[in-house]
Amino acid sequence: MVYSQCRRWVVAGLVGGIVSGCASGPKVATMPEVSALGRGYSSVLSATGEGDPLSKSKQATLTGVINLNDVLTLALLQNPELEGFAYDVRAADARAMQADRGPNPQLGLELEEFDRDGAGMDSAERVVSLGQVIELGGKRSARRRLAANEAVLAVWDYECQRLEVFAASSRRFAECVAAQSRYDLSMAAVALARQTANAVAERVKAGKEPDLQAAKAEAERELAGLDLLDASAARDLSRQKLAAVWGASSPAFSGLAEGEQGVLKKIPVDLIMSRLNNSPEWKRLEATRAVKEAALEAEQSAAVPDLEAQVGFQSFEEDGSDALTFGVGIELPLRDRNKGNIAAARNDLRGLSARVRAEQLDLRSDLLAGTTSLVTAHKKVSVLRGDVLPAMTTLVDGAQEGYRHGKFSVLDLLDAQRTLFDVQERSVDALLDYSKAAAEVERVIGISLNELMRENSKKRK
Repeated sequence: MVYSQCRRWVVAGLVGGIVSGCASGPKVATMPEVSALGRGYSSVLSATGEGDPLSKSKQATLTGVINLNDVLTLALLQNPELEGFAYDVRAADARAMQADRGPNPQLGLELEEFDRDGAGMDSAERVVSLGQVIELGGKRSARRRLAANEAVLAVWDYECQRLEVFAASSRRFAECVAAQSRYDLSMAAVALARQTANAVAERVKAGKEPDLQAAKAEAERELAGLDLLDASAARDLSRQKLAAVWGASSPAFSGLAEGEQGVLKKIPVDLIMSRLNNSPEWKRLEATRAVKEAALEAEQSAAVPDLEAQVGFQSFEEDGSDALTFGVGIELPLRDRNKGNIAAARNDLRGLSARVRAEQLDLRSDLLAGTTSLVTAHKKVSVLRGDVLPAMTTLVDGAQEGYRHGKFSVLDLLDAQRTLFDVQERSVDALLDYSKAAAEVERVIGISLNELMRENSKKRK
């Protein structure tokens, strides 16, 4: 009686140990901290889950007059490519949960000595067993570490894409603003060319100008009309590209609220370059290397064979008795020690480390090039808007006044007008170059230039 009770306790303990060894809390990768750039905007990752929460039929669009904040808000929630990265994060998260699960226990039934001497089941001995593969060599922890690092990498992939969508939205909004400005300049140029042609025609009629000057002024008016056609097409195309960032097939908005396009007084080159090691792209490269390191560890752990343990009951029909059965088994690593996979994983890691170093050098060069472009564009904007444009505006006003009083010829007036429009277009181009360079630099360092300056000022206090 005592033996039978003890036997039940032993079996219950073994079964409980096997089952409890299979259960463990899920291990989900923790999302790295969101970069300062665009931190205040919700993004598609918080909206993705089961089903299709971002169905195209449910997508919002922008109408009326829109600003950059509207564009960024909708783009980060509805950009199709960013949505794909968000589901990659969910998938990696699910794999990290699955990696925490150990092998399932195995329930077995075995019949021995069935139908001995024609006795059928009366002679059979039944064995009911419960088996469990016990992973050795740290396989489970290596598997969890690999899956967790893959999940972290997926998050960094998402974060880098989020910043790319943020920067692309800013760039395309700036391009749309520039295209609108060029269109407005072309409209003004057409109106001015028409006004000039009328003024020249009056002077020709009065005999103060030869007929040839009227033909030249009329040709200038026609050319201005052709430039307006180009500007209109470019504006429409830029709006189409802008709408694509939030997944719209065509633009529904009517105009842009440009707002104040501020330009920094000074570009903090050294401060920008000091942020390189904190760049999300830099951290993504480090996360890629961590995945390969974990993959090597997983292959090394796979070289250790697992232990298989069994416990069961055996019933003897002849005398109605029963007994406990125990068994263990282990694979003998005589032919396969996983050396090939270990060597492959080690070389994958070495190769990736070399590529990561190369990509980090490229990233440094790209940031330096972007900063240089930013400094150049900043200088152009400052000179054109601060010095050249006011001077040319004054020059054209004087040329128009002088032409009305006969002090300047029509050629002088047209030349002054063309020069003014050229300076205005160059100012638009310079401001666009500045906006695009700023967006690219901010994407790489993961923080806006204004926030970077404020952050640096707080550290100095």
